[in-house]
Amino acid sequence: MKARYRYAAVAAAAAVAVSVAAAAASCGKKKPPAVTSVPLSAYEGTIPDELSPDWSSVSVEESSSETDKKPTPAVSHLPSTAAEGRYINMLYSLLKSGEYELKMKYTDCTGEEIDILRVVDGSDFYQLRTDSTGSSGVVKKDGTCYDFDMLCGIYRENSTRGLDDLVQGIVDGQLPMTRTRIDPVLANVYDVEEYTYTGDTYITVMDFYFDRETGLPVRYVTTYSNEDGDLVETRDFEYIAPGSYFASLDTSGDDSSSEPQEEGPYSKWLMPSEDEQLSVPETSEEIDVSLIDSSFLWAMNDFDSMTDDARKSYCMSTFWNQGVTQQELFEAGFDEEQLKHISFERFTYIVYTYGGTE
Repeated sequence: MKARYRYAAVAAAAAVAVSVAAAAASCGKKKPPAVTSVPLSAYEGTIPDELSPDWSSVSVEESSSETDKKPTPAVSHLPSTAAEGRYINMLYSLLKSGEYELKMKYTDCTGEEIDILRVVDGSDFYQLRTDSTGSSGVVKKDGTCYDFDMLCGIYRENSTRGLDDLVQGIVDGQLPMTRTRIDPVLANVYDVEEYTYTGDTYITVMDFYFDRETGLPVRYVTTYSNEDGDLVETRDFEYIAPGSYFASLDTSGDDSSSEPQEEGPYSKWLMPSEDEQLSVPETSEEIDVSLIDSSFLWAMNDFDSMTDDARKSYCMSTFWNQGVTQQELFEAGFDEEQLKHISFERFTYIVYTYGGTE
């Protein structure tokens, strides 16, 4: 019996994020294709398209009746926008430094877990996404960038690919700092900065939890809300090598703008239990730049360079190996002849949507 994978639709594009409407529709459906639907930024998920074009229209959303039930942090001063957020700006500076490595676990709104590894060295980078089905990613070396999919055994050159950065969008757009979704338990252990974007369809709340000693991110939670309820995505950071940037950074400054006070709505009994404690990411100044290497691609197949007949044959062979039936191919809108001209994106979509056997 075929395993039906849920489809959390996220499109890799040169924008800060993708449509929240697509994110809402994605929950409960099948898993996305490997390369083209992976959020390229470790801090990026299915944030609304509206986040990118018109930052001036952003407004602060008041707490809902559900969130009003939770205590909110007592702060000596709540910065008005991301321009004043201490930790978001530290993270922004790290990402702009062009020298870091990180590992994180991304959990989508359906509960699907995806491991993400990223290494950045100047203009070169490598990112690998691994889920229960397969691995895929993007690598850029010496000015040439490639998408690749290990499950399908293919790659392609992609000169437009870049690593989109949600954090830059928050800071440059000066999103308002809010406190509507902060977890009161975790806020007793970690410093929290929350930013909210109010769009036409969804209210998007982004909660960043930071280690108080290192200033590095521990968890990032995104909540999309409308009258139908909430969709929640979580990213837990497992390893961060900030290179030379954090080696010279003083993270112990007396800046309490985003820190809860000792006394306030967060009572000491709200301290997290052992099970609720988050794991602080391991850190190192060393970055494994050896991962930024495209030589492994030559053992794979250049999808865009295939002849029409070769592409058709390769697709049919892959579908057979992955358990995709003729009926499912028809449901996807293709017959065998149309496979001669199928795109990289559509091919991987069919494999990840219909493929897999128990």
